[in-house]
Amino acid sequence: MVGLQPQCVLGMMIVKEVYFSRGLDCVITSITEGVHSRASIHYTGGAFDVRTRHVPVDDMKDLAQDIKNAIGDDFDVVLHMEPENLHIHVEYQPKKPY
Repeated sequence: MVGLQPQCVLGMMIVKEVYFSRGLDCVITSITEGVHSRASIHYTGGAFDVRTRHVPVDDMKDLAQDIKNAIGDDFDVVLHMEPENLHIHVEYQPKKPY
């Protein structure tokens, strides 16, 4: 396990601003700790999860899209809506030029 990648620090700051713009508290629930798939980039500091249980269900897709629009193409933003695993997953995945 390694520390958080610097790009994810910037990503967290952007996510926080999107949450705050909607009047929501931003809580990072997982970075390198927690249980993830064996190949997860959480373990290399390339991903983080953000709490959504306080976000109205009808607003979650729009919130995830606002984050995606603000954070840019080098990040993947995935909304997990399973009741036992409700959160937004953000990972730094730079796209290679063709």
